[in-house]
Amino acid sequence: MTVFQIDIPCPDCEGTGHRHRQVAPDAFQWRVCDVCHGDGFNTHEAAYDSLADASVDYPNAIEIRETTQRGGGE
Repeated sequence: MTVFQIDIPCPDCEGTGHRHRQVAPDAFQWRVCDVCHGDGFNTHEAAYDSLADASVDYPNAIEIRETTQRGGGE
């Protein structure tokens, strides 16, 4: 199996990297997202047989990249 790093949009900031809150009826305060630290995405690692298999489980991924090989032998 191959281990993939999978970047998905941050669910807390919807991939924008920042959040806002209403501080007055017509004013908002913007701040960096606490979950993704302003990157706009979260990275997960998971093992799959192929990139296609990883893509099925993460259809909204920003990027999926191979990291290391596991098992298999020569």
